[in-house]
Amino acid sequence: MKLQDFGYSKEPWVEHDPPACGLAAELEEYGVDSSQFQHAVLVNTLDSSKCRYWVFYFFRGEIDRSSRPDDVFSFGVPFSDPSQIFEGKRKYLGGCLWGAKIAPPLDVADGWDARTSPEGVKASQKMEELKRAGKPVFGPHNFGEEDPAETTALILRERVEPLLQEKRYDEAMPLLQMMIEIDPNSEYAAFSLAGVYRYHFKDLSQAEKWMEKCTQIDPSRGDHWGILGQDRYEQGKIAEAIAAYEEALRRGVGDRTAGIRSRVEQLKSTVSGGSSVPTGGSSVGSAAKSSGCAGVLAVLAVMAASALISLVR
Repeated sequence: MKLQDFGYSKEPWVEHDPPACGLAAELEEYGVDSSQFQHAVLVNTLDSSKCRYWVFYFFRGEIDRSSRPDDVFSFGVPFSDPSQIFEGKRKYLGGCLWGAKIAPPLDVADGWDARTSPEGVKASQKMEELKRAGKPVFGPHNFGEEDPAETTALILRERVEPLLQEKRYDEAMPLLQMMIEIDPNSEYAAFSLAGVYRYHFKDLSQAEKWMEKCTQIDPSRGDHWGILGQDRYEQGKIAEAIAAYEEALRRGVGDRTAGIRSRVEQLKSTVSGGSSVPTGGSSVGSAAKSSGCAGVLAVLAVMAASALISLVR
């Protein structure tokens, strides 16, 4: 069956329609058994020095935007002669460079380039291993089942990191929320959400929620417990703040130990003496001024930065 007879939909980010020679391609001639599939989606175009590749996702059932495609078909058309297919026989099935085992779900396929993405580099390395072993590179190789959630999370992280660095938090938020939905144990997403809620949206309740999530994902990190203690302290949750600070000390916070210990002793002394504990609402600066603990707040700011740096690495 020809591609034009099988029919296809096109993702909104794809600017160019496929040329006539591609639409006239017999799918079976290029290794695609059209009887197995119900839907085809033109998902991307990729330019090399010689030609433009057209990448189609094929689905056996209904299109599932959150899962990998069942197969990927790609053909190239030379810039010098747009009337003929250049490399149409390369189906890229089952883990090769544009293979279905590494292709991201449609929801995050915009801009995906297997040649430079982490999963594409991994596939390229596997292809080189096959070449050295004298095995065919293109074909239904089983490279092991890759987790589509892992691939999606990698792509989302690639996109969200520059947004956070450029303080484009409103744009970063939906991507971070998608990351945590895909992988509820993503320490990077949880920590980033805690930071955005604290410093951009000034929502300490949500910041506490996500920092608490960080301590659940990796309870061994004393720095996260210290930040959680600060979130609670600024909301007036003194008993809960003391508990988090003490857990931070138990887990270890390195050269930040003296500052945290001083904060715990002061809070315990104030509470036992029956005095109210000034928290300064959600303002870090007013909390430091009221309590006289500017030093420990500065320590916690460094702690937060250190925690983020260690996650990004």
